[in-house]
Amino acid sequence: MKKNLLYRITLIVILLAAALPGFTQLNSFSDQYLGNMFLLNPAIAGTGRYGNLSLISRQQWLGWEGAPASQSVTYQSKWSKSRDRFNPLGFINKGQNIYSNVGLGGGFFHESHGVFQTTGIHLDYSYHLYSRKGRLSFGLSPSVFQIGSSTIILADPNDPYLQNPVKSYFVDFNAGMHYFTKLGYAGLSLVQLMNSAIKFGNYGFPEIGDPSRNPDLARSAYAYAGYFFEINRSLKLKIEPMVLVKLNAINGMRFDVSSTVHLLDKFNAGISYAYKRGLSVFAGVQLDNLSFRYLFEMPVSTDLPARYTSHMIQLSINIGQPIE
Repeated sequence: MKKNLLYRITLIVILLAAALPGFTQLNSFSDQYLGNMFLLNPAIAGTGRYGNLSLISRQQWLGWEGAPASQSVTYQSKWSKSRDRFNPLGFINKGQNIYSNVGLGGGFFHESHGVFQTTGIHLDYSYHLYSRKGRLSFGLSPSVFQIGSSTIILADPNDPYLQNPVKSYFVDFNAGMHYFTKLGYAGLSLVQLMNSAIKFGNYGFPEIGDPSRNPDLARSAYAYAGYFFEINRSLKLKIEPMVLVKLNAINGMRFDVSSTVHLLDKFNAGISYAYKRGLSVFAGVQLDNLSFRYLFEMPVSTDLPARYTSHMIQLSINIGQPIE
C-alpha cells in the first residue's frame, strides 16, 4: 500500500514538474542537494544512523571572472544513540519509545559572487514521528548571515549612509517536512521565510523603489520525491530516480530531475538535468565511514556558453561508524 503511495507521489511530482517553465538559480546552497540533502531541508536532521559531517565546495562557470563560488560545512545527527535499530537507509521501527524523536544540526556557509560575499551560520532542529514502515519528520532552522563587500567602488566615498566595507545583516528561517521508508522518500521545504531585502543605509537592491524584489533572498519552496528500484539484491544494485520542483517568489518555478545508480552500498553514479540551466554527471564512493563525491555540470542554456562548466566536490564523514 505505502509502496504504491510513494510511487504515485513520485509520478505526480514528475508530471507536474514537466509542465512548468524553468528559471535561473534560486539558492546556491540548495543547489548542492545532490551532495547533501540536509542543505535543502532541516527536517532531514537526525534521519541517518550516524552523525554526518559534510564539506562541499562548488565553483560555478569556471573561467568566468567573478562567477559564483560556494562552500558549506554541515553536521547533523539524532539526539540519542541508545537502543537504535537501523537498515542501511535509516531506522527500523520496532515498538514504541525505542528511538529518539529529535534531530539536531547546524552549519556554516560562504558564497562569493563578483565583489559581494555571503557568510552565515544556521542551526537545525527536527522532530520525528514513526509509523509501522516509515518516518515523518518536521524541521525548523534559523539562520544568521551577512552580505557585503570590501572591494566595491563607491561613487561618493564620503556618503554617510553607504561606506566601505559595505555590509548588511539578516536573520531568516527555513522549515520543512520529510517522509521516508526503505523504498523511497518525499518532502517539502520552505526557505528564506522572511523574504528579506538587501539594503545598505538608504540604498536598496535591486532598486530603491522596491528593494524587496531580490530573487536571491526571496521566499522559496522546494518539493521533491525519490524512489529506490531494486535491480539485483545480491549486488545491492538500485536505481534512484528523483525530481525536485523549485518555486521562487520572484523568479517563479523550475525543476530538476536526476537518476542515481547505487552498487554494493559503496559506489554511486548518476546524471541530473536542471531545466534550461545545466546537465550534470556525478560519481561517488563510500569507504567505511568516509565518502567522496564529484559533480561536473555543463550549461545547456543559450544565455551561457557551454565552456563555462561548474564543479562540485564533497567529502563526508559518518561520526561514530566503525571502521572495518
